[in-house]
Amino acid sequence: RCTQLAVEDPCATSNETGVDALILESSEYKWNPERTSFVIDFDLVCSTGGEVTLVSSIFFIGALCGLIVGGYLFDSFGRKPSALLGVVLSIIITFVGFFCNSYAFLLGIRFIQGFGLFIIGTGMY
Repeated sequence: RCTQLAVEDPCATSNETGVDALILESSEYKWNPERTSFVIDFDLVCSTGGEVTLVSSIFFIGALCGLIVGGYLFDSFGRKPSALLGVVLSIIITFVGFFCNSYAFLLGIRFIQGFGLFIIGTGMY
């Protein structure tokens, strides 16, 4: 578990007692519905294995695949159907991402998001 000391939130406001809100205190998190992220949701605050950067890396791996497949789709089926496929895929997978409950599922969602968004980007050029 995380053994870091309590870290003060620079954006936190003081409560009634005048004590600033703490983000983490010996691996216990104070969840704030206004300020949350996948790092807090999936308990990656103290991760040292690269799990946080893997989320954005997976997005760009999906983007690379989307560029390659997008070029084929635009050449074979035309701009409008291919761009529509990318838009629909991006909208659906973003909606599915609201229900993401595990880190592995998050990685899959990010890959498909990159894939769909860069299919759309391929047709711009």
